[in-house]
Amino acid sequence: MSESAAFVAGGGFVRLRDSSNGFSAEINRQKKVEADRLAKQQAENLRREVVRAEEEIKRKASREADAAKAFREYHRDPSSRRTAIGDYAKVRFGYGYSTDDLRQALAELNSPEMLERFYPERFVQLTDAEFKKHHQTTMPCPSRERG
Repeated sequence: MSESAAFVAGGGFVRLRDSSNGFSAEINRQKKVEADRLAKQQAENLRREVVRAEEEIKRKASREADAAKAFREYHRDPSSRRTAIGDYAKVRFGYGYSTDDLRQALAELNSPEMLERFYPERFVQLTDAEFKKHHQTTMPCPSRERG
């Protein structure tokens, strides 16, 4: 017992502390152990978040490269457009894509902004007249049907 009670003359009991201070030392030790455990846990959580972020960056770069490959294939070889549209939709929307996702993918494949981003050498080759002709051959463009 770290504390005890003693009778003091002139009126009542007074608590006396144990000189070893054992109980409060044990509490302080437990608090320090708990603080160390929390610090280690926070450091581990931070490390995991950093690893996840790095992996996400790598996955995004890989998906971007696959999307560019499918995009180039779509514009390079008209006979393989059906496959290229499916490949592009898989990369952009995952394996469970819907018909709306296919429409969005086709709109992206036909957009001049995406052509400039994924196939800049082809974009530079196309003049305004050639670009209009290009859009006529790649119709129907879902973005133009909607708007």
